[in-house]
Amino acid sequence: MSLAEQNGTSNCFCKVCGAKANGIHFRVASCRACAAFFRRSSAESRRYTCRQGNGNCNLKTINCRSCRFARCRRAGMTLDGLPYRGIRYDAGCPDIDRSSGEMANEDSIVEEDLPEVTVEGHQFKYDTEAQMSSIVQILEKPFSSHIRAKETPLQSAVRALGAMLEESRRKTIKMSEKIDFRVIVWYAKVYMERIARFSMECEEYVHLPLEDKRKMYCNSWNAIYLLERCARTIDLFGTNCPPELYLYTDCTAVDLLHFEYFLPNVDEQQLQKMNAHFHPLNESMMRNFVAPMKAMNPTLFEVAFLCLFKIWSVRKVQGLSSRTHEIADAVIEGACDELHEYYISELRLKNYVTRISKLFHIISGIESLLAMRTDKLITADLCKIYKNEFDDSDFSAFKDFSKDV
Repeated sequence: MSLAEQNGTSNCFCKVCGAKANGIHFRVASCRACAAFFRRSSAESRRYTCRQGNGNCNLKTINCRSCRFARCRRAGMTLDGLPYRGIRYDAGCPDIDRSSGEMANEDSIVEEDLPEVTVEGHQFKYDTEAQMSSIVQILEKPFSSHIRAKETPLQSAVRALGAMLEESRRKTIKMSEKIDFRVIVWYAKVYMERIARFSMECEEYVHLPLEDKRKMYCNSWNAIYLLERCARTIDLFGTNCPPELYLYTDCTAVDLLHFEYFLPNVDEQQLQKMNAHFHPLNESMMRNFVAPMKAMNPTLFEVAFLCLFKIWSVRKVQGLSSRTHEIADAVIEGACDELHEYYISELRLKNYVTRISKLFHIISGIESLLAMRTDKLITADLCKIYKNEFDDSDFSAFKDFSKDV
């Protein structure tokens, strides 16, 4: 039930009928026959009646379309929010433009739309007020049920993450060795707004005091960004892609060990110093976060759990109300119970301790990465290599919101 393609594995069986699976169809490892059956049944809104009347037919001996369709649904098949096909990087994908060394702009903006970035000494300056204001406006909005049935926080996270993955879907991905710093600034604003909307899909979060929501958002948004980007990378390129391959933005993939930032009309030597200073961070990101996540290949449900966990892990966040702490404890406890049920009922794992350990190893990798990023920002400023106003703001993902422990 992972998001990545698993063609060619000898031990992968269809989650619906038990026959040998030939790949991932509608988010589920399945055979072509069951995939085609699910597509026809869903697209045509067909209704079936159980042949035995008990909804529990043995599909190996009874050709019951009602039970087969129900089994498809229970396995997790869905037509909603389908991302890219699972594509192996080394297979040669026509959707990938590998022309490197050019400016990697996002497909929805042009030069005139890029934010103005000025450089004074080692300080990179741009408008951060609009960026922060847009986040607050999203966090201030009232809860909208969208005429949905009552959901648990984890159910909301699974649905919202699927929608966010779909929102970032693009037809063409560009491999680039250089990324315009202005594109990163533009993209950061877009993605921070996406994550704010993602957080606001949880009713329990919406009803919190605004200041508590802001602090929780600041404490979690960059981790959610990293989790979603790596999940999208696995989804697009498969688990067998090189560990350094990473989908940096919606339209741009990079080799984490061989890419640089650039900015027009800025001294080349200054940019070289900045890129060299932050290069070890990219190496650490590949080794301690991207590679372990690719190796685990978490499902959409597991990635949603990690995102939810980061939002509601607030014991070290300063200044939250006691009621918010109570709600956070209840949300995490409920999510852990749902994860247990998911492993037992959906994945049918008798012992999932190893998988849980790998999930929290991913979280640990993210936390180490952000701590290293903080150190790099401090030393870059002290050495007059790089500094920007956003990293000093309350909305910086690298600002410490934790109590001293």
